[in-house]
Amino acid sequence: MNTGSNIILTVLFGGMGAWLFAGWFRTRNKITIYDKKWSASRILFIVAGVLSLATMYLYTSVLDFIRIGAMLLCIIAYMLTRDGIGDEGVSCNGSFYPWNVVRSYDFQEEKKSFYAVFSVWDKQSKKNGNYQANINFDLKDEEAVKELLKKKIGKRYVRRKK
Repeated sequence: MNTGSNIILTVLFGGMGAWLFAGWFRTRNKITIYDKKWSASRILFIVAGVLSLATMYLYTSVLDFIRIGAMLLCIIAYMLTRDGIGDEGVSCNGSFYPWNVVRSYDFQEEKKSFYAVFSVWDKQSKKNGNYQANINFDLKDEEAVKELLKKKIGKRYVRRKK
């Protein structure tokens, strides 16, 4: 790769990795029930990491190795960042929302998953402030999730249209 594209990709992946690590540090101690660990996007990120490692044998420039390191940093940060719920609130995509900003919630059972949908009032949003957070839980965690939601924000349960 040429120098310009290496620098652009290094800055891009380094910035995304730093942003994802910051989200992981903000939410890692606040989650008690995590989302489903393996999903299609997580598997694709692992494949991307393996492929970027495999390209180390093709390149010899120091800047190429720095770019590959930034890509791996971003992939590792993405793999560490998990969604979930805890005693203090909801974590989705590295952002944490306390229970007092969750306006409503609903859940839906699928064949192999259990989805929880949260409507969050986000003051920092440029739109109307309403943000939808979808979290895919394992079926084995269904009862624990329902119990925690009923305990923390039971009055905010709103059945949504399917």
